[in-house]
Amino acid sequence: MKKMPRPGDRYRKSENQCYQVAAVAEYTETGEKLVICQALFGAYKVYAQPLERFMEEMRPEEPEDTGFSNTGADSPADGPSAGLNPLLLDFLEEEDYGRKLAIFASMRKTVTQDDLDVLFETLDIQPPPGGDIRAQADSIEACLKMQWKYNGTRLR
Repeated sequence: MKKMPRPGDRYRKSENQCYQVAAVAEYTETGEKLVICQALFGAYKVYAQPLERFMEEMRPEEPEDTGFSNTGADSPADGPSAGLNPLLLDFLEEEDYGRKLAIFASMRKTVTQDDLDVLFETLDIQPPPGGDIRAQADSIEACLKMQWKYNGTRLR
């Protein structure tokens, strides 16, 4: 079998059908591995497909297929999301602060300054003066906890 898909990996079924892996799950009753992926076209639907079938029908997308590369900041192929944490998009699309906090916890070990800059801008908060990455991450986590506490429990 080919390399196991990982979250963030992109696969192509045909020229116009690209998918991004969200997770590899296990069916509770049979233990069968399922690939959870999102279409990157049309209505961006989310699908589950048995791992073996997924691997037969899909081919890994090469970095040049996407228009983005990780070859360096000066590369003309770099787009606005090149080099950013793949979980950042999940964070930005999430509306629930509890889930945002969980996503940020997953991002925290590999968070970069570029990721933090996007998060500060999105949350409309200022980074701590002279703060290193850890202090900045602590500041974002504190903001998310406050938002979760006060906005998450409010009746709508």
